[in-house]
This record gives sequence, C-alpha cells and structure tokens, in this order.
Amino acid sequence: MKSNHLKLPHLKPIEGAVIGLISSETDYRLSWLINKQLHFNLVKQADIEITNAGSTTPSCFSVFGYYHDKHTISYRLIANKFENLALIRKFKNIDYFLVAQGSTDDENMQRTASELKKINGILGVFILLDKEFLNLFELTSD
Repeated sequence: MKSNHLKLPHLKPIEGAVIGLISSETDYRLSWLINKQLHFNLVKQADIEITNAGSTTPSCFSVFGYYHDKHTISYRLIANKFENLALIRKFKNIDYFLVAQGSTDDENMQRTASELKKINGILGVFILLDKEFLNLFELTSD
C-alpha cells in the first residue's frame, strides 16, 4: 500500500496542552462524563473528515468543544479513532484527545488530568508534552 505524506507548514508554537485519554466509552457518553466531572459544557461540533487515497468515503473523527470564559481556555475533545484508523498514528493507542488552547499552565493541566482520572469510564490519562503536536490541532480548528 502506497503511503502519502503531508508536509505541514512551519507554524509558530501555540499556547495550550493536550491530554490523551484511553476510554471505551462512545464519544457522546465520554463528553457527558467529562461535562459532569469538570463542570464543562462540551457540545458536538463538526467532525474532522479525512478522505484517504483510494477511498470515496471520508473517515469522520468526532469533535466536542467548550470555551471556558473564566479561564479563557478553549477545550476540544477529539476522537483519535474511526473504525480501524487513527487520526494521529503516532498515538494510535490513545482513544481521545482533550485539547486545551489558551492560557494553560502545568498546575491547571495537572488538576484537569487528576479530575479526569476520577471518571469511571476513563482507563488512562496522559499529558502529552509535545508542543509541535499541539500545532496539528490548531490546523483542525478552522
């Protein structure tokens, strides 16, 4: 199978953090659980659609978003899996990403990760530190 490579433009690093989640919950159930635990209001947004070469049907990765006015942080819950495909293959074992964009700090992300670990439907929580990785999610926000 021929692989296609996408060259991304050089992007200025953005403020934010990404938390990887392992969960067998459906996207809408997981967003509800996160809303309940973190007092968020994640709502369904347009899916990220990617059409692979040789396919006419796009792969749709679900997205739920919420803007926290008080902390001026935008959160997006993004599914990393659709059928047998991963949105970010480097993290193929991660089921969802919680992307926080805005004025986040390590203490805030640690607190968020700690609260996520309390949710019964989440089996694993990982703060992903790769800032270049965060730029991929900036590309999907338009």
